[in-house]
Amino acid sequence: MVLSNLWGQDAVQGNGMRRLQLLLALAVALLPAGSRAQTGAKAWLESAMSGLRSSGRLAVRQQGTWEFDGRQRGFVNELWFEASPAEGTGPRLELRETWDGTLLRRTVADGRNLWVFEPGSKRYSVWNYGGYAEHPAADGLRRMLAAFRARAAGTAGWLARLLDEAWGSEGARWTPWIPFASETVADGRIVLRGPDDSRGFLFAVDGSLEAARLLSIRYAQRETIGGRAWQLVWDADLGWSDPPAGSFRFVPEKGAVPVVWPSPKLG
Repeated sequence: MVLSNLWGQDAVQGNGMRRLQLLLALAVALLPAGSRAQTGAKAWLESAMSGLRSSGRLAVRQQGTWEFDGRQRGFVNELWFEASPAEGTGPRLELRETWDGTLLRRTVADGRNLWVFEPGSKRYSVWNYGGYAEHPAADGLRRMLAAFRARAAGTAGWLARLLDEAWGSEGARWTPWIPFASETVADGRIVLRGPDDSRGFLFAVDGSLEAARLLSIRYAQRETIGGRAWQLVWDADLGWSDPPAGSFRFVPEKGAVPVVWPSPKLG
């Protein structure tokens, strides 16, 4: 079952706090009663991360709404990633973050350098991860993912974490995305709920425990800030689609200003 059917498309469109308050409870209510005591989220998700890693590439479309005190904004993050492109350029990625239809930020890893460009301010930063030799550095993938995770902000940070856990170490791994979360696993759906029930994830997978495939992720969070309601809901669909023309390449436009940012900690 796709996530939009499970929790209702209205949640993504942000039609009121009352819908968000029911999201996680509804997800659990739809599972068979006997499944609620099951564990195994880590095993399923590590298997799914291994499946991503073996594919060598990933495209993600992350779409949702942010709402505060009745004011709502919509966003779409589109990511394309290739661990070992056929062209031999070294690992590369393209991330385009759009808010209310306007491009907020573009992140490009071209095989050697990670570029982050903000069109509104015409500022960009660059960090080399692939070295300067004829062939890309052997540790270029690890360095690129560390830099990407350090630079990714907001909802895009979850995409950076996803890539890092699938490709950033010697083998794929999965670490808790919500500390001390309760979990429910049944029928290809994995629900993680925070201790205070203010946020949670729903992962949709198929396949077997030995060869799981991650299909989509839903995230929902609600808070009260200064007595005002705040909520965030997004869905991410995973798979592959060809990126648009011009992806994986960046040339600073005329008048763009370079800025310096600290080098990421590689661990």
